[in-house]
Amino acid sequence: MANRKRNHQIIIRLSDEEYQTFLEQVSKSKLSKTNFLIKCITRKKIIVIDGLNESLTELKRIGVNINQISKNLNGGIFQNADKELKEIKEEFAKVNDLMLALSHYQRGKSNGSY
Repeated sequence: MANRKRNHQIIIRLSDEEYQTFLEQVSKSKLSKTNFLIKCITRKKIIVIDGLNESLTELKRIGVNINQISKNLNGGIFQNADKELKEIKEEFAKVNDLMLALSHYQRGKSNGSY
């Protein structure tokens, strides 16, 4: 244990109600108990964005579909769809950038803060 960064252990006592509240908050945060407490004592905000991972997965699927449409357009399968496809790609890029920013923010990678 000499090489551990965190080698101090704290034991606390909580009432049943306090313990249940603690467990609920830890569960909502999707952090370990240790990481939750560390964020609390370092006064970092804990932000949870429900459904973010599912939204990112769906955005990836949409991106794949857009790429397939682009490939078919470039192959001459579609006619006169260049402008519409360009607009769709631009809007998708904006949404994708926002979702990635939210994802990084949720994970605490946005400028090192929560």
